[in-house]
Amino acid sequence: MQISKRTRFKFGEFATAYAVLRQIDLVFMSEDFEHVVEWLDLDSGMRRSLVSGYHAAIDFSDPVQLGRLIRVYADAITSWGRDEHGDLVPTMIRPEIGLPGGLFRST
Repeated sequence: MQISKRTRFKFGEFATAYAVLRQIDLVFMSEDFEHVVEWLDLDSGMRRSLVSGYHAAIDFSDPVQLGRLIRVYADAITSWGRDEHGDLVPTMIRPEIGLPGGLFRST
């Protein structure tokens, strides 16, 4: 099993649009991941840097860690990317953080 760089990037974009820092921490910590403390991507925002810091600490050749990461992604989609009916809402605007969520709209 592999998780592509594109998938990791898209998850970072998703987290940036739909979550706050604490939510990102909680979703990764729920699977016992720790981020690289010194990680700082100066070209990115804080949320994107936090996700990158978690990704930097993951051994992508370890199937156990990959399984845990998939659970992180699934939990995030369930928690941040669904409406009150359980439907995916990729184009909604999240007013609590004031960011557009249309990052994954099909064209």
